[in-house]
Formats: sequence, structure tokens, C-alpha cells
Amino acid sequence: FFFSPRTGWGPVDPLGKSTSLGLPLLRRGRARVGSTMPVFTRLSGVFSVHRFIAGGFGLFLLVVPQVLVIAEYVSTFGENFALQSWGCFILGVAMIVNSARAFPPPAQRAVGQALFTTMALLTGLYAYKLATAEMTPEYRAGVWATGSVFAALLVAYGWALAETVKGA
Repeated sequence: FFFSPRTGWGPVDPLGKSTSLGLPLLRRGRARVGSTMPVFTRLSGVFSVHRFIAGGFGLFLLVVPQVLVIAEYVSTFGENFALQSWGCFILGVAMIVNSARAFPPPAQRAVGQALFTTMALLTGLYAYKLATAEMTPEYRAGVWATGSVFAALLVAYGWALAETVKGA
């Protein structure tokens, strides 16, 4: 959904017209040249989901990293502080992907490609550590869970970017 000063929140059609019920029409696909109307694409849908994942995880790390200390995933002040600072960064990512939903398609692709690359690197790093590092079963479970989130986002961004290449 997008915000339009004229129609409020909701999906928008290319001409900004509403349905007979007063609801804006959904516009899917590529934007017209010179159009400033937002377009709902698979990529903007991934951004919509990613903002909640990143926002929730970032807030969790910033506000309650003690839960990870209690669960014995984190044991030192330095690790606790690093998680809180990482939470701030992840909240920044949530804000970026929230804003990216309304970017023009070329800018959405650029953000999507950057996030695809980031998720590919993180997925590879986590897979490598799971395969080679010695860790407790509890810690391994945490690494596996976090790595799985990165892998799922990698697949989602790849799927969404495939649509933009096919539709370009």
C-alpha cells in the first residue's frame, strides 16, 4: 500500500482514480516514463516484509539483548554492547527498506541488488561457520536460526529481482 495525499493510504492506479467504492485501484507492473506514481512490484512486497523482520529484530537486539545473555548465547559485556549497536544498524536497514517501497523502479532494483548481495554474503558466512566452527549445541541453534533468516531473504530478493529483469 502507498500513501497519496489525494487518496490516502491504499494501492494506487496509474491515473490516481478510485474504484466505485472510493478505494484506489491497484497498479501492478512498470511505471510509465515520467510517472511519479508508486508501483506495486514483487520487490516492493519483499521490502514490505523485510521492514518488519528487520524492525522487530533490531528493536529486540537494542532493547532486550539480556534475553540472549540469559539463554547463554552472549556472555560478556562486549558481546551485549555489540548486539545493541548491531540492533541500531538493523533498525536503519528497516527504515531504508520501508522507504524503498516508494522509490522509482530503478532505485528499487539498486537497493534490492545491494540487499541481495548482502544476504548472499551473510548466508555464505553463516553456512561456513556452521560447517567449520566448534560451538555448543545451543549456540549452533542460534547461528542456524539467524542464518536461515538471511537465506530466506536471499531467496526472496533473488525471486523479486528475477521479476524486474524479466519485466525490464
